[in-house]
Amino acid sequence: MKKIFKRLFDDSEFLSDYGIRTLSKHNEQNPHTMLFNGSHFSVAYTPVESTTDLFGGNSNRRGPIWFPLNYLIIESLQRFHEFYTDDFRIEFPKGSGACLT
Repeated sequence: MKKIFKRLFDDSEFLSDYGIRTLSKHNEQNPHTMLFNGSHFSVAYTPVESTTDLFGGNSNRRGPIWFPLNYLIIESLQRFHEFYTDDFRIEFPKGSGACLT
């Protein structure tokens, strides 16, 4: 869990001023690409509206931070804390030196 939290709470990856991103900011400069059945596919970090009409275009894509994902993360962190109590601490945000439960 600590390795996951280090990436989750890193502002160069998933942590933003407005919540947790659904795709790492690292992918903005380094999109994930693959070749499948002779076709090239790519997933890149897009900080605003969708750049494709796939899945309804802009109708269901309003940026990299999705409320349902953040809600589930908060719920999970609360349950995680119930189990580990104050014994489990993690640096937040990464590189700050401040540790939180």
